[in-house]
Amino acid sequence: MMSALPYLVIALVGGLPSNVSALAGQPSPRQRNASVDNEQTRLSEAEQMTRLGMVHLNKKEYARARQLLCKSLETCTEVLGKDHLVTAWHMNVVGCLCVWMDDYSAAERHLQQALAVFKKALGDEHPSVIDTLNNLGGLYVKVADYDRAGPLLLQVMKSQKKRFGEEHPNYAASVTNVGLLYLRTGKYEQSEAHLREGLEIYRKRLGEKHVAYAHTLEQLGQLYTAKGDYSAAESLVRQALDIGEKVLTSDDPLLAQCLESYAVLLRKTARDAEARTMELRARTIREERAKR
Repeated sequence: MMSALPYLVIALVGGLPSNVSALAGQPSPRQRNASVDNEQTRLSEAEQMTRLGMVHLNKKEYARARQLLCKSLETCTEVLGKDHLVTAWHMNVVGCLCVWMDDYSAAERHLQQALAVFKKALGDEHPSVIDTLNNLGGLYVKVADYDRAGPLLLQVMKSQKKRFGEEHPNYAASVTNVGLLYLRTGKYEQSEAHLREGLEIYRKRLGEKHVAYAHTLEQLGQLYTAKGDYSAAESLVRQALDIGEKVLTSDDPLLAQCLESYAVLLRKTARDAEARTMELRARTIREERAKR
């Protein structure tokens, strides 16, 4: 089952540098030894690839987005160097794409490289550092490496509370990520406390029709399924699915996740025929998305 999509990541990758070429002001040996005109042309081309890649990413067309962003990353690395902040920004985004496409070794490599650059250039408390720690934490949850995920996600939660306060959706995202971690490690009481805290913030700040609210309902449904409280779980997952079917496209991966959670619950309650229907819908979504 897919783990939580990190909403901080979505905020980060939405923050495309306004002009990649303009941000190429940090001098590098590569720049000093190459034609300035050629560099600017290549960076302008990379900027266009990045923007087009972000269009595909926002459509959740991950394969095409990754292809474009990897080409842009290659250009930035060659022209600006691997230690440039723009290069690190691309590493971080490509790392997130690799997480979502289940290419975990490539994801870790890109995210760790980005983290090292951000820390060196910006310091341990910079938002880019915290966002990258969040991305790494999400990766480690997906691969069930909870010992490495825990300290990172707890650090992110502490930082986001300090940065945004306790009523901000970005803080709620970090709280629900910790809640998911506790769910995966069987700490159900702590998990519920964190998920409900995040849910209430989303309800107040984003409303009950927002995808983040629905996603947290679905995670609570997973929690109650794990606890064996199937009645409460079904109510939560059905709410999440109802919202998802209204606010998401019919082929959205988050909708597939809700369907998969519901299928697990249906299997637990011996409704196999209904479960197969949900599983088929989810599989169709994922297979179609994998082609893009």
